[in-house]
Amino acid sequence: MATTREVFGLRRGVLPLDGYVKAGRFFTPFGLEFHDDEAFVRSNGGATFQNSDEGAEIGIMPGPFFVAASVTDGTEGDTDVQTAINAYAVIDDLPVVRNVLAGASYLRQSSDRYAAAWYAGTNLWHFTMLGEFILIDDRSDTSAANDQFASYAEVDYLAFDWLNVRGIFEFLKVSNDRNRTRYVIGVEPFVDVFLQPRLQYRINNAPGSEPDLNNTELVFELHLWF
Repeated sequence: MATTREVFGLRRGVLPLDGYVKAGRFFTPFGLEFHDDEAFVRSNGGATFQNSDEGAEIGIMPGPFFVAASVTDGTEGDTDVQTAINAYAVIDDLPVVRNVLAGASYLRQSSDRYAAAWYAGTNLWHFTMLGEFILIDDRSDTSAANDQFASYAEVDYLAFDWLNVRGIFEFLKVSNDRNRTRYVIGVEPFVDVFLQPRLQYRINNAPGSEPDLNNTELVFELHLWF
């Protein structure tokens, strides 16, 4: 059975500051929305490309700034709602670096689970850097609090016009000494504007009590853009 990830209506110009109103099924506006749902900041942060939801969103885009807030249905089967707010700025034509991205988000998934994110990125020569830190307050487990934080750091090096080399470090802090780390090295050739393969080698470190999470992976992806 196929599931529609996003289908919504959007109207621009109904709010000041180049604002918009959106309603339908869409992804929650939270944090860096990069294409890796397995990253700790995505999967543990609570907003991925697998959990779109029905609701409404408003946003404004004054100059280099963007601010959006949404209210969606939330967990299926209960009467609670999910709320989120995301705000960032992209500053161009800076000395030394080409541009700087800086932003913050807040996500309330339910009455006992919240997440706050801070993220930034910049370019220097052939290097592009991204970083994100998410603080999670998760008390959905009645046996014990499960507060945690997730962090993500990425460095990309454009070796040639057609080849990007990527390095990633991730850390997930979990209660009861169940912390996890992940190291990633990968290459991304640009075949053309519509086709990009990706090859990554991942080293996952987890507590000895969770051997299924303590492993290495060789991941191949093929991205089609249209």
